[in-house]
Amino acid sequence: MRKIFIYLKFARIFNCLLTAILVTFSFAMVHHWNLKDVLLSILIFVAGTAFANISNDIRDFKIDLVAHPERPLVRGEISHKEAFFMSIVLSSIVLISAYVLGKRVFLFILTLYIFTLIYNFFLKKHHLWGNLAVAAISSATFLIAGVITGNFRPLIFPFVLSFVFQLYREILKDLHDLEGDKLGGYRTLPLIKGEKLTIILSQILLFALIILTLIPAIFRIYGKVYFFITLFFVDIPLILVGLRIREGIEKKKLKKILDLIKVPIMFVLVAIYLGG
Repeated sequence: MRKIFIYLKFARIFNCLLTAILVTFSFAMVHHWNLKDVLLSILIFVAGTAFANISNDIRDFKIDLVAHPERPLVRGEISHKEAFFMSIVLSSIVLISAYVLGKRVFLFILTLYIFTLIYNFFLKKHHLWGNLAVAAISSATFLIAGVITGNFRPLIFPFVLSFVFQLYREILKDLHDLEGDKLGGYRTLPLIKGEKLTIILSQILLFALIILTLIPAIFRIYGKVYFFITLFFVDIPLILVGLRIREGIEKKKLKKILDLIKVPIMFVLVAIYLGG
């Protein structure tokens, strides 16, 4: 039982569950509830998220000795052989499930799979390019229902919003992982341009994110419910986070913020669905 818990922790089960919610949201936005499409899509992206996390831990083992000493691979709770086997099984689940859903889905997922590998082995070392890549890959979750149904219109705004949020979060992660990335020879933004400029860029992205959440309310794309939810449960909390980071923040507290800021973005999805 303990070993199962370790495997789930290694795969980042919380992130996987969030991914399942995002896939479900994608289908809710296009009102497509074919059980096969929904369940297989959830399986694809949950397995894909776990694969990305595990392959990342394998790639960054030496860096995580400094940046993330709590992770199972670093602690020796999971061997490199087990990790590699898990990555093979998960990638097989992803590609086989995508093939079952048809050619368009398979090509879409294969593209994401290849970009994930390119990111882990090449782009991750090159500051902003790596940040842009992971933001695009993560946000592509919202597009799966559009790939299946051909209806992308309700999914464009969630995709763009998610892209800006993920880019903001990735830059904050670079600040958190500064010491480990330096050890690994990575060329992340804080190491190349400095922490001060990185914080300024994060503030610009945060401002863009908040403005982006307000656009549907300003142009009455979504109703009043959307406005009130985003104002009180998204924008105000994010502004408080931005002010806290601008003043400077310890590594441990920044890690907590990286986890907590996922919550306001989930409220955005609720606001879009209820206000749309």
